[in-house]
Amino acid sequence: DAAVAALRAGAPLAPTLDAARATILAGGFAEVEYLELRRAEDLAPLEALTAPARLLAAAWIGGVRLIDNFAAPL
Repeated sequence: DAAVAALRAGAPLAPTLDAARATILAGGFAEVEYLELRRAEDLAPLEALTAPARLLAAAWIGGVRLIDNFAAPL
């Protein structure tokens, strides 16, 4: 995933998530409900990739809510 690769390369969180949201919406989704970086161990919010993490997402397309998560290792 491009967002995870950017975060691993040291990109700042907010602009990286903004770009990922734009990519999701450009792919035909109507709404991004959430896109968050959370610590893998306990799902605590992270402001940067400082621990093994998960990138959590929920988005709507065609009246269906899709959820997914991506590993974001250090």
